[in-house]
This record gives sequence, structure tokens and C-alpha cells, in this order.
Amino acid sequence: MKSIWKRTVEHHELRRGMFEVEAPGLGSVLHVGTQDGECPVLWFAVDTDREEHSVSFEIGGTGTPKPIGLHVGSCICGSFVWHIFEVPQ
Repeated sequence: MKSIWKRTVEHHELRRGMFEVEAPGLGSVLHVGTQDGECPVLWFAVDTDREEHSVSFEIGGTGTPKPIGLHVGSCICGSFVWHIFEVPQ
């Protein structure tokens, strides 16, 4: 079944600058934003009839070194602007 899932980037992942998303039939990132003013959230397409797939992402704030990869979105969280990049496999 095709569906939309979300994944919140946790505080420790923001400090580390990397995180991973695992989901069945993981498709493209549909939106990057915040929910309730918290940490960045990614909404992405999945297909629950397919096998599990994982994708790595790098995240950095404005003024930090630009991660390598495809920019999938940016969002404002309080006084920070976070930029998220999919890491090439």
C-alpha cells in the first residue's frame, strides 16, 4: 500500500549532523518542515508492499560547511535554519 510517512530529526542527530531513514519502499522526500515548532520533520512516500530500504541524510545549519549530496529541503526551527541533503550511495 502506498502511503506518506514522517520522520522527525532528533536533537542528537542535529548535533551529529547525520541521520538515516528506514522504511518499506522508501521513495522521495515530499516535504521538509516543522510540526509544533520542534525539530525538522521529513515527510516521504513509502510503499508498504515493498522491502525495507534506508537512505542517509546530512543536516547542517546556515553558515556551516555544505554537506555533499542532493538538497531535499530546508526549514526554520526557532532561530535556526536547517538544510537537509541526501547522501549519495
